[in-house]
Amino acid sequence: AEAVRALAPHGVGFVGINPIHAGFPADPAAVSPYSPSHRRRLSVAHLTVPGDAGGHTGPLVDTAADLPLRLAALRAAFEASDPNDPGFAEWCVTEGDELALFALHQALSDRFGPYWPDWAAPYRDVTSPEVAAFAREHPRDIAFHAWLQWQADLQVGAAASAAREAGMALGLYLDLAVGTDPAGAETWAEPEAFASGVSLGAPPDAFSPAGQAWGLAPLDPHQLVADRFGLFADTLRAQLRHAKLLRIDHILGVERAFWVPRDGTPGGYVAMPREALLAVIRIEATRAGATVIGEDLGNVPHGLRDALAASGLLGCRVAMFEEEHGHPRPAENYPEAVVASFGTHDLPTWLGWREGRDISAREGLGIVSPEDSAAA
Repeated sequence: AEAVRALAPHGVGFVGINPIHAGFPADPAAVSPYSPSHRRRLSVAHLTVPGDAGGHTGPLVDTAADLPLRLAALRAAFEASDPNDPGFAEWCVTEGDELALFALHQALSDRFGPYWPDWAAPYRDVTSPEVAAFAREHPRDIAFHAWLQWQADLQVGAAASAAREAGMALGLYLDLAVGTDPAGAETWAEPEAFASGVSLGAPPDAFSPAGQAWGLAPLDPHQLVADRFGLFADTLRAQLRHAKLLRIDHILGVERAFWVPRDGTPGGYVAMPREALLAVIRIEATRAGATVIGEDLGNVPHGLRDALAASGLLGCRVAMFEEEHGHPRPAENYPEAVVASFGTHDLPTWLGWREGRDISAREGLGIVSPEDSAAA
């Protein structure tokens, strides 16, 4: 909210942030926004708490120290709140069973640890009598986690409202992670929706010669169809509740997903129902009056960018990757319907790139050879 109020007078149309999906508050070391526990729920690590005077003063956030203190302050605020608040009660009814299951998972995580595959067998099954008994015996703990989601939704909504009131054309630009952590709330509540024993990733390329395994559970395309794409639509809808711009990470996944078996077997592409997924994106974007940007970088399948453009999705162009005849591509040669940027969240800074720090870092990690580094 502070950012949008400060930037709007300068003509800024939107402010983009990394994913704010729910993480693993029971594990303060799990900080990656691209390895979420649940993509239809919100992170509580960013919540403003009573008495929070404006955040951190040091150069880095000590998450391991901050998050437990933040959660303790939020628990105290919850205990002091009106248990019969009609706004909270109405919101819980609107959010329904999906919120109830998520809050139950979070309460179980507080008791048994952040990652459900490590729990005792009965608690890994959402339909077990033991899980039902836990829910009956711990209503206040479950209500606390539902209340946290309500507070997060209110605060993100307040930031979006601040952008509109400040005159921003679009306001919040949110980010949908490509997958979900296989040990998180989403896979616990809906295990049938995801493929097991494999991770999303990418094949070897110039950026990562050894290939990539991201440690994320892929959606099962057969189950997507059987579900009539309901889970996918709900996931989009959750982001578009407050955003007029939405970035979909690794939009290549609407056509094909690279699955990497966890047993070391080489990975391969799995076809996805592209036309149906793009239709769902168009429907949900139209309902929300929003624009969607697809991160179309990497090994882009032939024809995918044309299909994205035909669906009204914008593409991405990252200046440090754009070349023509061995030279940086002039910006006037970019397609018009893209969001262009110098870099991204996981690429070097402008100064780092100017000094070649990314080249030396990749060589030091053994990702590229000294010969390739010299050429770079």
